[in-house]
Amino acid sequence: TGNGDAIYTLVLGTVIGSKLSVYGEVYGGIFNMEDFETNVDFGFIYLLNSNIQLDYSYGVGLNTEMNYHSIGCSFRFGT
Repeated sequence: TGNGDAIYTLVLGTVIGSKLSVYGEVYGGIFNMEDFETNVDFGFIYLLNSNIQLDYSYGVGLNTEMNYHSIGCSFRFGT
């Protein structure tokens, strides 16, 4: 049996103007109460119009081998 796990996250975000939002996040965990992992990411969301949203995010591990880029486009259908 393990000693237990704990996870954490802290996210801060803000709106810049009427179409742009940005955020940053620190997250990670303690696994089996021995292995400590910390990661950070940030991103932005841009509203092209009321039905189309573009987003980008980037993350990296501070003490782990993790990194990613993400690009997205979301469409809202209906009312």
